[in-house]
Amino acid sequence: MSQNEPKRWIDPLETLGHSPTFRTGLMVNNSLCNKKVEFITKKGDRKVNWYMCGPTVYDSAHLGHARTYLTFDIIRRIMSSYFNYDINLCMNITDIDDKIIKRSNEQGIEFSKFAKMWEDAFFKDMRALNVMYPNYITRVSEYIPEIIKFIQVILDRGYAYQVNGSVYFDIESYKKGGHWYAKLVPQDKNQNLEELQEAEGALSSDNVNEKKNKGDFALWKVSKPNEPFWDSPWGKGRPGWHIECSVMSFSTFGQSLDIHSGGIDLRFPHHDNEIAQTEAHDESQQWINYFLHTGHLKIEGLKMSKSLKNFKKITDFINVYNANTFRLYFCNSKWDQEMDFTENGLTQANTNNKYISEFFQNMKIVIRNNDLKRDLKYNETDNKLNDFLNETKKNVHEAFCDNFNTPTVISSVLELIHKTYEYTEQAKEAIKVNLIYGILNFVSRILKCLGLVYKTDFVDYFKMDDGEGQNSEEILTPFINATSKFRDEIKKACIEEKDIKKVLKICDDLRDNILPYLGIKIEDKGKDEASVWKFYDKEQFIKEKEKQKELKEAQKQKKEKEAKERELKLSLTAKEYYAMQTDKYSKFNEEGIPIQNEKGQDLSKEQINKLKKDFAKHDKQHQKWLEQQQKKKEKEEKKKENDNKNENNENKKEEEEKKE
Repeated sequence: MSQNEPKRWIDPLETLGHSPTFRTGLMVNNSLCNKKVEFITKKGDRKVNWYMCGPTVYDSAHLGHARTYLTFDIIRRIMSSYFNYDINLCMNITDIDDKIIKRSNEQGIEFSKFAKMWEDAFFKDMRALNVMYPNYITRVSEYIPEIIKFIQVILDRGYAYQVNGSVYFDIESYKKGGHWYAKLVPQDKNQNLEELQEAEGALSSDNVNEKKNKGDFALWKVSKPNEPFWDSPWGKGRPGWHIECSVMSFSTFGQSLDIHSGGIDLRFPHHDNEIAQTEAHDESQQWINYFLHTGHLKIEGLKMSKSLKNFKKITDFINVYNANTFRLYFCNSKWDQEMDFTENGLTQANTNNKYISEFFQNMKIVIRNNDLKRDLKYNETDNKLNDFLNETKKNVHEAFCDNFNTPTVISSVLELIHKTYEYTEQAKEAIKVNLIYGILNFVSRILKCLGLVYKTDFVDYFKMDDGEGQNSEEILTPFINATSKFRDEIKKACIEEKDIKKVLKICDDLRDNILPYLGIKIEDKGKDEASVWKFYDKEQFIKEKEKQKELKEAQKQKKEKEAKERELKLSLTAKEYYAMQTDKYSKFNEEGIPIQNEKGQDLSKEQINKLKKDFAKHDKQHQKWLEQQQKKKEKEEKKKENDNKNENNENKKEEEEKKE
C-alpha cells in the first residue's frame, strides 16, 4: 500500500483520542482486516451499535438462516451477559426485492402482503430457536423517503449518476475521490460479473448496457409494468438492494456503527457496496469498525441447494429437536468457520442436551439428600474438584475472549459436569452442598450466556418445588388422578386376577407412559436401591415419543417390504427371476443364466460360474417354497374340512334337540 492510498482498516484506538473506559480483552475476527483484533467501541465505553443484515422474505427460513441468526444471537448474548456490553442491535427486513416481486406476481398475491406473510413465518422460526428480537426492526418499505434523500446526497457528491430513471453508484469516481473499493474482498472487485449481476436482481438483467462500468450498481431502479413503485426526483421506481442497509443503519445509529454482521455469502458484493455508498455519503474513511461474517454451512459435506435435494428448512427439524439442541450444535462449531450440518451431529447435540438437563436434575437429588449438618472443612477430594472448577472458569473466560470460542466453552462445561459426577460417587456421605451449589451456579450462568435454557430455579433462588405461585390443587390434581388410577389397577391385578406380571407391567406403564406426560421422570436404580424422581421436559418427551413411533413404523414398513420382495423372489424360478433383472443383465443362455451385463458386455468366466451356483441355489429355494406352499394348502384344506365336520355335527345336534 502506498503512502497516499487509504487504509483498508483503521484501528479504533487510533481515532478514539483517549484511553478506553471499558476494555474486556475480547478479540474478534474482523473481516475488514482478516485477523483477530481487540474489540473497542467507537467511544471506548460499554455501548455497542450493531447492524445485522436481515432476511429477504419470500420463502421459508432454512438452515442457512439458522446458521446466521442463531450464531449472532449466541454472540450477542455472550457480549451482553458475559462481557456486560450494552448492545443496541438493528436488523432489517428486505420486503422490496426482485425475488419478492417475481414470486408474488406468480402467485397472484399483492407483494407487501406476500412479504408480510413470510416475515411472520421467519420470526416464528426465530422464536422457536429462542433467538431474541433485535432492539430495532427496520422494513425497507418504511424507509423510502430516507432512501431517496440518502441517494440524492451521493449524487450531489459526484459518486453516482442517473440513466433512464435509474441511479447507479460510480465506482471509478468513488476511487478517484480517495476511497478504497472493495474493502472486504479486494481481490474480487469487478472480476466476478456473475455475482455482481445476481446482486442487481433477476428483474434487472437488461440494464447492464446503461452503466458506465460493469461493476457499477443500482441505488434506485426504474420500475417496470407490474412492479411496485414510489415517486422520486428521477421518476417512478424502487430502491436497489444494497442501499437499504446503509440508509436504515444511518437512520438508526447515524455515523457511529461498531459492528456490522451477516453471512459470508454477503461479503461481496453486498457488504462491499454497502461500505462504498455509506462512506461516499459521509465522505468518511471508515463507516464500520468491525465486520463479522459467519462461515459457510454445508449439509452432509455438500453445499445446500434445491437441485441436490438437501435444502433443509428450519421447520424440518425444530418439530423434532428443541431449541437447546440446535443451539448446542451450533456452539460446537466456530462461528466464523465452515460448518458441516449432519444428522449425526444433531443427534449428538441432543444427547449432550439431555446430559446437561439430567445433570441439573441429578444434582437437585444430591442437594435434596444432603445438607450442611456435617463437617464442612474441605478434604482432598473437595479441594480437587474446587481447583478443577477454578481452572474451568479460567479456560472458559479465555475461550470467550478468543473470538467467542464456544466449542471450547461447551467441552469445558461438559468436562466439569463429568468431574462433578465423579466427586459425588467418591464423596458419598461427605458431599459439600455448598461446593455443588458453586458448580451449579457457574454452569447455569455460562449456559444462560449462550442462550441455553434449563430448569435451574433451585440454583438461582433455592427453589425446590417448581410450583411457586400456582394453586396447589391445580398442580396436584393430575398427579392425584394418576395415583388413584394406578391404585385401582394394582388392587384389581392383585385381588381379582392375582397376576404379578400384570402388576409389574402397570408399574412400568406408570413410569414410562403416564408420569412423563406430567413432567416427571422416574429412574429405577437397582434391586436394593430406591428409585429417584426428577422433573422432566414433557414437551421434549412427547417429541421423542413421536420420533420413536415414526422410527418403529418405518422399520415395520421396511420389514414388510423386504418380506414381500423375498416372497416374490421365492415364488419365481431362477430363470424367471434373473430374466426380470434387465437393469443388470441384457443377454441369457438357453438355461436362463445371464451371460452379458446391462451394457451388452460379456460376463467373465468367474462371474458366470458364480451365477450358475446362485442359479442352482435359487431353484432349490424355489422348490422348497413350492413344497411349503403345498403343505400350507393341505393344512388349510384339512382345517376347512374339520370346520365343516364340526359345523355339520353342531347342526345335527341342534336338529336332535329340536325333535326331543
